Amino acid sequence: MLKVQVELFEFKTRSTSYYQELQKNIKLDNLQNSVEWLRKECIRLATHIERLTQHNKALSSQYKEASTEVKVWHDQAVKAKAYNVILKETIMKLKSPAQLEKYERNGYQKGQQES
Repeated sequence: MLKVQVELFEFKTRSTSYYQELQKNIKLDNLQNSVEWLRKECIRLATHIERLTQHNKALSSQYKEASTEVKVWHDQAVKAKAYNVILKETIMKLKSPAQLEKYERNGYQKGQQES
């Protein structure tokens, strides 16, 4: 009977040890799988960041080109507006009776020179 109890004790000890080792191996496998997944995810995210960086550079250059074009069009619009103001002032001056009389005295009839 003592021999059976000793064997039972040894069996329980070995089974507990085996169970602990098995649990340790399962945890280790889970950790290794997690590390592998994280490594792959890091690589995927780094690649994605690189693509986004390149896309950002392309968009940035397009923005610079577009903003330059907008500035050119804005400058032209401002110049045209200023020129239109000058033209309106000139037309208003030419429509005044004093200016019309001056042109008539200088030989102009209704805005045309007599030949």
